[in-house]
Amino acid sequence: MLRMLMIVAALLAPVGLRADLLTRYFPGKSEADIAKEFEDKLPEFLAARAKDVSKPRLHIEQNKRKLYLEIIEVKGAESTWAELVPHGWYKDRAEYGFSPGEGEVKLKQADFPPQEVALWFEHNYRTPEEMVSLVTWLALKGEVLAANGRLAPMAAKSTLLKPDIDAWLIAKHGWATTATLIQVDVHDFEMQKDGMLLLTKEAAAERLKLLDKVAKEALKDLVEQQGGDTKGKPGARKRSPSIRLDTLENRLTRYPKAFAGTTTAEAKNTKKSLDEMLEAVKADRKWVEDGGFKADRLAIDGDLQASADAWLALYRADPENIEVIQKCAEVLFKAAEVTDNGNKCVRKDRALKAAEMWDKFAQIQPLYLNCINYAGLNYMAAGEKAKAKARFEEVLRRTDKKELTDAEKGHREYAQTRMKDMK
Repeated sequence: MLRMLMIVAALLAPVGLRADLLTRYFPGKSEADIAKEFEDKLPEFLAARAKDVSKPRLHIEQNKRKLYLEIIEVKGAESTWAELVPHGWYKDRAEYGFSPGEGEVKLKQADFPPQEVALWFEHNYRTPEEMVSLVTWLALKGEVLAANGRLAPMAAKSTLLKPDIDAWLIAKHGWATTATLIQVDVHDFEMQKDGMLLLTKEAAAERLKLLDKVAKEALKDLVEQQGGDTKGKPGARKRSPSIRLDTLENRLTRYPKAFAGTTTAEAKNTKKSLDEMLEAVKADRKWVEDGGFKADRLAIDGDLQASADAWLALYRADPENIEVIQKCAEVLFKAAEVTDNGNKCVRKDRALKAAEMWDKFAQIQPLYLNCINYAGLNYMAAGEKAKAKARFEEVLRRTDKKELTDAEKGHREYAQTRMKDMK
């Protein structure tokens, strides 16, 4: 929720302390004292949370690489984080889950983006003292809006705290002491997270002006992701979508909520464009689903070549969908008619295409070692021995450790067997 909201940083203005909220929980302590205590306790907080099922995560940019990380352990002033990679699929949110990959990153506390730290603290699960110390620290870091996003939900649930929270926010934002704050519901378009802010009417209006710039870019991205063709028929559009169709449908559906009130989102042309894209995407999804049943029927009836061609046509309509990619790869492999322990095939073109499909699957979901093995098998059958060997060696490298799960043992044994069979 907070990342997109940083666009309204222009609303912020550092001002002196309004002590009501702080004296309630930290009588006699200065902002600097409270912030220092928060920083001093953060390693202990992270170390404890590293043992949780749901561990703290953060987004950072390092050496021009955008990384998504999850805490592993904390040792003194340094912490170790695992690089997260897509793994699994959340159907209800139309987005990938993430799990630790092979990469690890060492960070110092100063490397943590304050807005990301804010996301580790939800008022429903932390004490009021923790939340107040967090927002005090955020304010001293110049992240008053991030603090606002943490305090607003607390104010909505506590009539006792709301006057103190209002006073603190008014002082920190630099608004007139007589200002009245209104609750503004927000939705982060990228993170699919609802939230709220407490703003003056004037600040809320200014936020919409700044948010409108993001709305224009987001709309432009959606047109690009859809392919820019809403008039063509399913399966015959000028360009394939650049993201999964179900993800695209999810984003199109949430756009009005994320940018409600902006000039761009409220424009008739925008609404018309969104409706047309949504209608096209829904039609494409139905075409792929119905076509999948027909393609499977062809395979059941024994026409593997026709089934492979049908799945390839469906793939062009939804080329980032791993379920479609997997079906293509499986049918193409069968259509290749692989023999001689993987060393020969009847249709080399089918085997090569199957290998490419498994490679793409592994790029999207890199933790699935079986995809890498399958790519190797198909390259092997197509006579691409070097590529096949590289895939099997990759599996062996990633399973070269003392403790292996049963699945990892199976993948390793498969790669070893195929390497021995290779002629």
